[in-house]
Amino acid sequence: MTSLLFFSAPGGDELGAYERVRRFHARVTNSESSTPPAARAIAELGGVPVSALLARLREGDQSALTTIYDALFEPLWRVAVLQTQSSVAAEDVVHDVFLWLWTHREAVATTVDIRVYLATATRNRARNDAKHHHVVERANTITPNESAGIGQAPSAADTSLESAEFLAAYRRALTLLSERELTAALLRWEEGFTFEQIAQVLSVSTKSAQRIVLRARDAVYEGLRAFR
Repeated sequence: MTSLLFFSAPGGDELGAYERVRRFHARVTNSESSTPPAARAIAELGGVPVSALLARLREGDQSALTTIYDALFEPLWRVAVLQTQSSVAAEDVVHDVFLWLWTHREAVATTVDIRVYLATATRNRARNDAKHHHVVERANTITPNESAGIGQAPSAADTSLESAEFLAAYRRALTLLSERELTAALLRWEEGFTFEQIAQVLSVSTKSAQRIVLRARDAVYEGLRAFR
């Protein structure tokens, strides 16, 4: 259930999660040929060119690290949640990734696609943590704060029958997806990654990434047939 937290933000925001799902749904149901909202490698973070930020990072500028952290923490947290099944554990993973980025900053090329670079590192770190510490078992004993988001009932401001049914349909549809399909769906429709970028994160070919995304889309279509 907590794998569905990728629709929410750290700390939990039920109404925000519902609206994020609606935007996600709109993107999924658009033509696959349409350009994702943030496709291709991003050119700026916090109004600063990424290449300049990475150059400053390599030189030991902590403010550059802070700018990258502020811009990318939340999407990386959602990637980590899909593996850890825990809001708190996902935050720890992302913090570890940024610590790793800082300690290895001199090895980071200024031309790197920083979103792909950190998403790959986050997914790999979260997978390793899940294997070694069995954090997936936390799904059975998570706290209310950790389960906030799409996995919870809609908030009092959003208790209409339609919204409740819509969220329930999304829960059912997404629980049928594998972690790889969920990650691909998140990166494609929530973060606007291209198939090439998704392939790098998943360590598969571009064609395989496209097939994974299309499988996820078809599963969502089927689960939401009544809302089309």
